[in-house]
Amino acid sequence: MGKLIIFWLLISITALYQLSGQGTAEYSAGNMEKEKGAFYTGKYRNLFREYGHSRREIRSRNEAAFQQLFHGDSVTHAVYFEPGRNENGPLVYVSDVLHNDVRSEGIS
Repeated sequence: MGKLIIFWLLISITALYQLSGQGTAEYSAGNMEKEKGAFYTGKYRNLFREYGHSRREIRSRNEAAFQQLFHGDSVTHAVYFEPGRNENGPLVYVSDVLHNDVRSEGIS
C-alpha cells in the first residue's frame, strides 16, 4: 500500500511540474492580451467568419433561425409564444423543449 501511495505521489508531482512549466510560457508579458477574454478586450470572435462563411451567408442563416424559433410552426419549430395580452403589452414565454417546461422573466 505504501509503494502505491508513493507511486501516485510521484506521478502527481511530475504532472504538476510539467503543467507549471507550460503555463508560465502562456502567460508571458507578450501573450497577456491574447489570454484575456472578450469581456476584457471588447473583441468578440466570429467563428463563422473564421471558418470562411461570408457575412451575407451568416446574416441569412441567423435570420432564418430567428424566424424559425420566433415565428415558425408552434408544434415543431417555435419556442417563443405570446399567449395573450394585458395592459402592459403581450404576455410572452419561451418553451424549454428539453424539459417540457416554461422559461420566463418571472423565474429570474
